[in-house]
Amino acid sequence: MNTFALIGVAGYIAPKHLKTIKSIGGNLVASADPNDNVEHIDEYFPESEFFKSIEELDKYLKTNPVDFVVVCSPTHLHAQHIEMALNNNCNVICESPLVLNNEQFQHIVALEHKTGKRIYNILQYRYHPDIQKLKKENHQSHNINIDLVYHTFRGKWFDKSWKGDPQKSGGILTSLGYHYFDFLIWIYGNPTEVMLSEISEHVVKGFIQLENASVQFDIRNNISNGVENKKRLLTIDDYTIDLSKPYNNDFIDCYTDIIKENGINTNEVAHLIEVLIKKQSR
Repeated sequence: MNTFALIGVAGYIAPKHLKTIKSIGGNLVASADPNDNVEHIDEYFPESEFFKSIEELDKYLKTNPVDFVVVCSPTHLHAQHIEMALNNNCNVICESPLVLNNEQFQHIVALEHKTGKRIYNILQYRYHPDIQKLKKENHQSHNINIDLVYHTFRGKWFDKSWKGDPQKSGGILTSLGYHYFDFLIWIYGNPTEVMLSEISEHVVKGFIQLENASVQFDIRNNISNGVENKKRLLTIDDYTIDLSKPYNNDFIDCYTDIIKENGINTNEVAHLIEVLIKKQSR
């Protein structure tokens, strides 16, 4: 049985990780979060240890090693928490975006090599059946025209939270676009050019040239337009995929590959980190 510790257990995405760990037969032995509103742990792992600081978890891991530390903390803390896990001889499963800049990325990759442990990035859209189909059908024979439209809805709380702070979230391009650009790079090849035509607190529009596709993108947080205007559409030539339709086994597929040491690793996200996150910082 694989053992897990989870950082950021009070957060929005943590219950999905808890459910997945339970589903694959793993055991959560410890978790940490400064917020103690964590009753959802009881549904899955009521006997697990809980700490209100990363320092307490660090101390625990030094004498109670686990197989994987799952990082679900705010993005600006990822590099710090990944470093703590690697230094405690643990593999890492990290939510997206992995880190905020190329310097952080190079640092954790160096630690990965030094410790011999692995860092895996949760990029569940690669497992969506429609994206899997695109991957299988792409023969890299010509340049494909793609339109990506992602309009989400987050309330007024968003701008006052860490997610609305570009220094902590990476901004709209990184925080909302990361998953989509990942699978596009995975399918159509590495980026050769990125141009932004509009960028603000809530909107980023532009163009990315991949080896085998030209992508126009429109990503925005429609705070004022309401939930009914949410869109996750990928149009390839004249064919449109609605990515708002859920695929319920996405996290299970991610974790299953990770346990088999076939998860999405740092080598696979290097171009995404280098190009898109650097572009956001300009």
